[in-house]
Amino acid sequence: MEEKTVKEKYEYEIDFYEIFSRIWKKKWVILLCFCFMLIIATGYILIATPLYRIKAQIRPVSLEENEHLIIPEDIQKWFNIKGYKAYLKKTYPEYIDKVEITASIPRKGKTVFLEMFFPDPQKGVKILREILEYYKNIIEKNTKDFERKRKLIQKEIEKKQKEIEKLELEKKVITRQITELTEKIKLKEFQKNLLKSNIQVYEETKKNLEKIISQINKNTQDLISLRTKLLTRQPNKMVNDKKKESDQLTLLLYSNIIQQNISYISILEMRILNLKKEYFELQEKLNRLNLDILALENQIENLKQKRDEKLEKNKAILVADMEKLKVNLQNLRAFDIVQPPISSPKPEKPKKALILTIAGISGIFIGIFLSLIFCTIEERKK
Repeated sequence: MEEKTVKEKYEYEIDFYEIFSRIWKKKWVILLCFCFMLIIATGYILIATPLYRIKAQIRPVSLEENEHLIIPEDIQKWFNIKGYKAYLKKTYPEYIDKVEITASIPRKGKTVFLEMFFPDPQKGVKILREILEYYKNIIEKNTKDFERKRKLIQKEIEKKQKEIEKLELEKKVITRQITELTEKIKLKEFQKNLLKSNIQVYEETKKNLEKIISQINKNTQDLISLRTKLLTRQPNKMVNDKKKESDQLTLLLYSNIIQQNISYISILEMRILNLKKEYFELQEKLNRLNLDILALENQIENLKQKRDEKLEKNKAILVADMEKLKVNLQNLRAFDIVQPPISSPKPEKPKKALILTIAGISGIFIGIFLSLIFCTIEERKK
């Protein structure tokens, strides 16, 4: 049993060696096939038109949360069914057979990768960019959701604008009210100053009257003292009748003057009482004016606060909302161009190294196959 196994192994080694020997004898066939395939590959490389890789990336834009005009699969389908051929036929009919765009989507991805090969890199970039714009216009014109959303945003912008105009009108009304209240305060201040002037006049008049009363009182006291002296003076028999008569006239004169002074003082005191009454009335009017001015100032402060804080804050919020809506309207589009069309720096087709490698390996295998065939034919002839 062991001898049989060794013999089979030996025979196998002999067969393998014989095959290798036969192939080696026909090595010129392998060399010819190898060279022939390399020549064909080189000729293809020289004849083939160099192609640049043009690529871009696009992603659908969401209108709202989880709401899209299109999905990545829609974009991929449009490119795969060659929807862009209609644009090429109209704009670039000479390139309709040269442009082939492939679209791919990574697993669980939202970005669509576009790729095409074209001999002119600048022209290829331009064509792909125009095709993307053409596709975007088609979606935006033919999609009802897009038009609905656009009209809705425009309506919201108009609504915000009207609210802002309403606030501006309200601000103007408040400003006019503030102006009117300010004019009222000026009028009240004028009345207040006039009252203060009158009060000052009354105070000065009162002081003058009190001064006059004081002087009259002093004069009256002096007259009373003189009259008292005349009355208390002892009679003198040596005084003649004329002198007595003169004293009596003097006493009568003093009494009249004193009586007049007392009457005048009463009049002046009554005048002072009236002045005090008028003074208190003026003070009350002045206090009321101060309260009115304070109330008007509070109204102005409240109106200013409403205008400068509340209305301005509301206006700022409305303006921010409107600007956001305008941005949304500007950004309302079918898809975003994540990466604009760009070209590879050098041609990527034909792949020279790969073609030559495959040609060389293919030539070797074909040469080996032909060598075995030639060896088999020669053995049968023998």
